[in-house]
Amino acid sequence: MVRLKYRYFLTSLHYLDSNPDIQLTCEILQNTIYNSIEENYGEFGRGHVLGRIKIVYLALLSGTALIRVPADFEKQSRVALSSLVVVNSKRCVLNVIHVGGTIRSCQKQL
Repeated sequence: MVRLKYRYFLTSLHYLDSNPDIQLTCEILQNTIYNSIEENYGEFGRGHVLGRIKIVYLALLSGTALIRVPADFEKQSRVALSSLVVVNSKRCVLNVIHVGGTIRSCQKQL
């Protein structure tokens, strides 16, 4: 049996218009990422990662998020994250700071 491998993206979320969005939750961010993947790669891309992307950590005030994605869909997920411009109806930029194989390697970058 083959185990599933994941990559962890350490990201920073910068709002362009206003202060950080207090109502942002992990589910809203996760659905926004799924929609971005569907815009870029269609239904096949969304179906490939559906249920396999997880928001491990989300800090609203600092805008830091740790996102787990499948390792075989790493490059496509990075493009989808970089192409996000609106999260929860607010303009923002999501930058990928670090990509690691473990949560610990991402924590070292903080």
